[in-house]
Amino acid sequence: MENIKIKLTKHAKIKIIERNISLDTIKNIIANPELIENDKFDDSLTHFIKRGKNTFARK
Repeated sequence: MENIKIKLTKHAKIKIIERNISLDTIKNIIANPELIENDKFDDSLTHFIKRGKNTFARK
């Protein structure tokens, strides 16, 4: 996997821990998203979205 630099918000860091999501999983979603959306409230944030088996991940 290519070298991807990620800057996480405080909220994202909390959710990653709560949901036991690895940084490799996040990098995979960023590298291979199903959908990319801009945040509705903050123009500096981008959401990389990918469906899992029974989940829907937004990074």
